[in-house]
Amino acid sequence: MPKLATGRNSCRVLSAKGSSGYSLIELLAVIIIAGLLTTLAVLQFSGDSEAERAERSLDQLTASIDLLCDQALLNGQVRGLRLTNEGYDFWMLIDNRWQSQAADQRPHARAWPDGLPVEIMIEQRRISTVESSQPQLWCSALEPMAAFEVQLGRGNASQNRHWPTHAD
Repeated sequence: MPKLATGRNSCRVLSAKGSSGYSLIELLAVIIIAGLLTTLAVLQFSGDSEAERAERSLDQLTASIDLLCDQALLNGQVRGLRLTNEGYDFWMLIDNRWQSQAADQRPHARAWPDGLPVEIMIEQRRISTVESSQPQLWCSALEPMAAFEVQLGRGNASQNRHWPTHAD
C-alpha cells in the first residue's frame, strides 16, 4: 500500500465510527411515518362536525325562506313552508288549495342532515313534525311568516334558528 509523506496510507478506509448521514432505509422510514401522521391529522380535522352540518342546513333554510317570501311579495301569491322530520318543502296557494311546488322551481325541497334530530316551535308551541298534508307556515304580500324556531342536532352540537331573523 503506498504511503503518503505524512506516513499514512493513501487509501482511506472509513470506519463505522467516522461515517455520517442517514441510510436510504432510515430516510424512507421517516418519510412514511410523517406521511401517516399527516394523513391522520387531515382526516381528523377535515370531517364536518354535527354542529357544522346543522348550522349549514339552517343557513340553507334561512336563504330558502327569504326567497320564498320575496316570491310571495313580488308575485302576490301566498307561499307555504312544510316542515317534517325528514326535511322541508315549499307550497303555493292556488285557487284556495295548497299545491306542492314543482321540483324544478326554487327554492328546492331539502332533507335534514342524516342522523340529526329536529324540533320545531311555532309561536311558542312545539309542533309534531310527522307528515303533514299542507304547510304549517306561510307568507304573502300582506302578511309575513309567523314566528318560529328550529333546533337541529343534539347536546352541545345542536343549533337553533329563530324566524323572523332580525339584523340589529
